[in-house]
Amino acid sequence: AIFSLLWTVRSDVLPIFFPPKMTGLWNVAVARFDVQGEENISRAQANLMSDVFYGSFKDEMDELSKETGISIEVLNPEATGVIKGKSAYERAAKAGAKASKLNAHIVIYGTVTRQGQIIKFLPEFYLDQSNLYEVEELVGQHTLGDPITIQSAGQENLNQLNLNRELGRRSKVLALVTKGLNLYLGQAYDDALELFKEANQDKYWKNSTGREVLYLFAGNAASKSSLQDEAEEAYRSAIEIDDGYGRGYVGLGHVYFQ
Repeated sequence: AIFSLLWTVRSDVLPIFFPPKMTGLWNVAVARFDVQGEENISRAQANLMSDVFYGSFKDEMDELSKETGISIEVLNPEATGVIKGKSAYERAAKAGAKASKLNAHIVIYGTVTRQGQIIKFLPEFYLDQSNLYEVEELVGQHTLGDPITIQSAGQENLNQLNLNRELGRRSKVLALVTKGLNLYLGQAYDDALELFKEANQDKYWKNSTGREVLYLFAGNAASKSSLQDEAEEAYRSAIEIDDGYGRGYVGLGHVYFQ
């Protein structure tokens, strides 16, 4: 009886703590968001945010799978777990290890902090080099935009409408980026460029902060399509947003040597 009970518990636990490797042609793992800062929100609130983000993102990926016939697998936050780290570098290292373990092309994660009744979510994603060896110029850690600000209704309550709207916008952007990366990997650079441009529309963004990654991806796609003037403009736009953005300078240098 004791053995039977242990086996029952173990069968329930294993899929969560030891998820099988993903088998789709395009695999994305969405992690639980890491809670940081002195005014911590509850784990339940952070889990709610990651679940809302996952639901919106998965709907977009299911639509893409139907449109293209490509097998796209999206692993949920409970199975993926939390990507923790005090710095972006530390989180990126753990996201890379998670990607290799799960056979994921992309791992989506982020940090959640509280300042009074304002909750901020900073989305990040990691492109795994072992699964994307043909697009080395894009692999590694990326931050997608400035922190998403959500007004909470109290210490334990989130404004659900605001939560759905704000996370939905950013998940839409990330879905467009993922679609673009899929096309980029298939060398459909013109189509990828259009999706990166669509993701960079003002309707998804309150300001320019954090949009340098979209200009980088657009610049790379334009360069691959031999649109060097457009590529140069995109890289310059990335550098204007963040003058310390090394990838933008690398892209600009590549244009000059064409």
